[in-house]
Amino acid sequence: MSEARSSPGNAAAGPLGPIALTLSGGGYRAAAFHLGTLRTLHEAQMLDSVDLLSTVSGGTIVGASYALSQTRHESFERFYDDFLTRLKTQRPVHRASQLLIREHNSLPRRTLIAAQAAALNEQYFGNATFGEFFETPIHIGEIIFNATDFRCGLPFRFQKSRNPRARIGNGKHWMPKEIAVQMRLADVVAASSCFPGGFEPIGFPHDFVWGDRESVLKTLAEDSGESTFVEPLPLMDGGVADNQGLGSLRVALDRREREDHPPIGLVLISDADAPSDAPLIRHVREPRAGWVSVSNVILGGRVLLVVALIAAGLLGRRLGQMILTRTLPDWWTFVESTFSFAVLLLAVVVLSVGLRWLKHSVFRQIPERSGLDVVGTLGMLSPSWLGDLLCMRAESLFAMSNNVFMKNVRDLRYREMYENEKLRDRVVANLIYELPKRGLEPNRDRDTDNRLQLSDAMIQVAIRAGEMPTTLWFEDNLQSDAVVLCGRFTACFNLIDYVQKRIEQLADRQDQVNDAENVNELARLESRLMEVWRELETEVTRFPVQ
Repeated sequence: MSEARSSPGNAAAGPLGPIALTLSGGGYRAAAFHLGTLRTLHEAQMLDSVDLLSTVSGGTIVGASYALSQTRHESFERFYDDFLTRLKTQRPVHRASQLLIREHNSLPRRTLIAAQAAALNEQYFGNATFGEFFETPIHIGEIIFNATDFRCGLPFRFQKSRNPRARIGNGKHWMPKEIAVQMRLADVVAASSCFPGGFEPIGFPHDFVWGDRESVLKTLAEDSGESTFVEPLPLMDGGVADNQGLGSLRVALDRREREDHPPIGLVLISDADAPSDAPLIRHVREPRAGWVSVSNVILGGRVLLVVALIAAGLLGRRLGQMILTRTLPDWWTFVESTFSFAVLLLAVVVLSVGLRWLKHSVFRQIPERSGLDVVGTLGMLSPSWLGDLLCMRAESLFAMSNNVFMKNVRDLRYREMYENEKLRDRVVANLIYELPKRGLEPNRDRDTDNRLQLSDAMIQVAIRAGEMPTTLWFEDNLQSDAVVLCGRFTACFNLIDYVQKRIEQLADRQDQVNDAENVNELARLESRLMEVWRELETEVTRFPVQ
């Protein structure tokens, strides 16, 4: 299906007006879901109307790839086929492991995230730079790739804006455009998708690859924000601060409102995040008692150390006597005795170091920091019980940092969008887990002929897509195809819902001269979307749901 091309640097004026699009985080699941969303926009001739793009983590992988394809004047079909092939065949994290071990000399620093950036550059971006978005105007006027500043806790925005005063960074730390255009795009994507627990922070600018590294580091160390970049600025996944990219979207929309640009007609939030009612942690583990306590284990270690020390001393004395008196029974007996002595000596060293570490790192530091008597409080527990308690605490900390905080930020950002009088009627949330819950039609008040019936096959595909974990690769092609297909028909479903409601709103008004013309344009858009929907219905029936 053809799509009218916009003029360079300007979004095409569609019936809904300029579109703001956000692509959430969520690993490869998010990248595939958003790819489906982009395809539906393209098939409905709406993609060239996208004027503002805000992406996070997995959304940045596909968003940056699409924007880059536009600077190179590639057709959507070429971008789509190429990116989907990469999703199915490339595993950057596996390549990163190889680079970290075998080719670490090529990395700016020997860390997994630096290797991940190198793998992304090799498999996706081919030495492209952030400056290409400034050199070649495209229909997306505002591009924002979101990361999180772990020095001050603020969002860090790698952005290309029409407004020259828009900072690339944040209010505390930012860089001049002259430096930003030199950034390798793969480093930007790595910063946006550097999720805690999987990667260490990527340090800006030291962990980025530069053409003239010394010059860049010198420039940034002199004057960039309230704090200079003498030390690396730790950046991590943009989803830590805002996994939907809505905060950056609001900032860009506020900036747009102050400038002479047409107002945004549609805010499409493509969200592959887990459902808000999904359990954050399952408290099902029962602590297990045991016959041996931690204190007994420590005491046993000390006794074993003494026994090993005595045994090593006796064996060493015997070896010394044999050597001094030259009474070696045979060569093999000497080798056995020497090896046994070395093993006992190694055991003594390991036990000594381990017990010393426990004494200084656990029994001394923990009471000083927490006031907790480790031996008296935890020493009576069995090792398995203590292990269970530590595992549950680790799980709760992980849930707090990666789910609880993000869930509250997500709810807050959505609430801000829907409570904004200027935006509430323009927002369309495209959620990966939404359709199985709705199951009927977008607008029950419309005529029966216009209702969209979700087939069982669609629901099964959507369930399968929503259950895919947040991973950095796909296990099989059916998995990726299911998520892409879910993104396509979920976006189509929600856009038809929105367009139908807009038509009804305009039809109810009698005082607007241009309403009739707008209704006709929207009706044509609805017709295109319905055509896409019918094609999707046919395609889903052929999909092998397992």
